[in-house]
Order: sequence, then structure tokens, then C-alpha cells
Amino acid sequence: ITDHECLSSHMRVNKYAKKLRETNPDFTVALGNEIYLVKDRSSGQKYYHFILIAKDEIGYKALKQMSSIAWYNIYTDRRMERVPILYSEVAEVMKEYKGHVIATTACIGGYLGSEIMLMEECESVDDWRNAEEHYNNIILFLDWATQTFGREDFYLEVSPAKSGEQKLVNDRIQRLAEKFELNVCIGSDSHYMRPEDRWVHKAYLNSKGGEREVDAFYESTYLMSPDECRELLKLSFNDDFELIDSSGLEQDIDVKLLSDKSKILYTRFSSEGLNVRGEIYLPAPFDNCSIIFEKIYIITYVSILHKLNNIQ
Repeated sequence: ITDHECLSSHMRVNKYAKKLRETNPDFTVALGNEIYLVKDRSSGQKYYHFILIAKDEIGYKALKQMSSIAWYNIYTDRRMERVPILYSEVAEVMKEYKGHVIATTACIGGYLGSEIMLMEECESVDDWRNAEEHYNNIILFLDWATQTFGREDFYLEVSPAKSGEQKLVNDRIQRLAEKFELNVCIGSDSHYMRPEDRWVHKAYLNSKGGEREVDAFYESTYLMSPDECRELLKLSFNDDFELIDSSGLEQDIDVKLLSDKSKILYTRFSSEGLNVRGEIYLPAPFDNCSIIFEKIYIITYVSILHKLNNIQ
């Protein structure tokens, strides 16, 4: 389960996981985060999606640390709160946790998908110079990811979908995976439960003012059964999608269930950068609080500790 730069759902899904394992002991619940990955914290930029999944409790510490960095540096851009994390910050954290976190390229809102579509657009008008630039950007990105997370823990993500853009990206990703011998995983990018719930999701996205073209992009981003997933993947790969084996990703995940305490990781910065790390144990799970209040409470608590400047 991954939310957009938010870990608070893990406490809730943990309760369901415990119940599921009573009758399905092999059921795997992977705890992750869909971060916003950027080069700097400038305004007006695109905030690219990127998936992180903890393989174990050590990896989960890395997720908490990176999420803390993102929220500690929150700022406003275009009237929205932004919580991205920098490439350099992710690389620095992963020096300690390499081998314990799985990373995927996320949906077409990620850097890889965006660059693929820009490259395809240039090629369609014979703009080979800029197409080559986007291709080189892709190579640099793949090199950064494999160096940061390790080749065995980095996955190119394809998605079952009807949209032409997603099918185009799927095709390019398959070719990149074959050329550079990279892992591929399948992600349905679920934003709502079933196809009939799409109008609710559209209303939510448009509720912040201004029309957004959501129907085509989110048409297939619902929770799918394996059969639904296979049928949509055939639109991109015919029968070749059987070659895409995500079982390795699932087998790599050995996340122990969270304890009864909500544990977050704080960070403190100085002119020399990140220099202190530690864990703070908060009171028991926020059963009676909404997610937004849980988030505010945690952020406020961490901010106070930073300002006191007496954490050892």
C-alpha cells in the first residue's frame, strides 16, 4: 500500500493484515510510499512520482526517515503544499539502507513515464535532437536508480490500461528492460475501488477548483482482479506479458507487522546537512483520529522537537 507522501495508512492496513493472515498466512502486505522525487525545491516544477517499498523492518526505517525529510522541508507552490524529496537526499539515506528497500518507477506521472512520452512526441515530428536528449535523461535516471537501490531492488513499472499513453509507455519500458536487463513489475495504480466508482474520484480531483482531464488518465486505475489485469495487459503486450514476473518482488518482501506503537523517525538539520537520526515513539495508534489530524499531530510534534534543539 502506498499513498502520496504519506505513511499514516500503514497503521490501519496493519490491522487488516493481521486478520487476513489468520486465514491466509502467506498473504503479503507491502508497506510503501509514493514519494515526489525532484532535483531541487524550486517552484513551478513537475513533482515526479516514485515508489518505495520496505523489504523488512530496516527498510521501513528508511521510509520513515525519507518521509520525515520531505515533510520537514514542506513549502507552498501554486497554492498547494509540496513535500518532495531530492535525489541527493534519497541517495544519502540509501547509503545506510541499500538492500532493504525496493524502488519502482511508478505510474506515467513518474520521471521515466514522462520522459518516454516527451521522447515519443519528439520522434513523431522527427525532432531527433531533442528525442536523443530525453533518451539520455532516461539513461541517467536508470543509472541513478540502479546505483542507489541496487539492480536487484529496482523495477520498471508497467500498468494494465486502455489509454494510448500508458500502452506506449508499457511498450517502451519493455524494450528498456530487455536492453538493460532490468526487472519489470506490474502496478495497477489503484486510486479507487471499482470502475463504477470513477465518477466519485473525478469529483474529488475537480473539487479543488478548475477542470482537470481525469477520465482518460484514471480510467483503469481501480483495484483489479488478476483476470482483469491480464486482459488489459494484453492490449499492450499481447501474450508476451506472461514474461513479466513480479513474483520476485513479492518474495523479497518480509515486512513484519507493525507493533502497537506508532513509530516515526525524526531528522535534524544543520549547516552541514543531516547530522542526527533517532526514533520517537508516539502514543498508541490514532484509532479515533482522522488521517489528516494524525498527520498534523506528527508534523507538529516533530517540529516542536526540532525547535527545542535538545534531542540527543
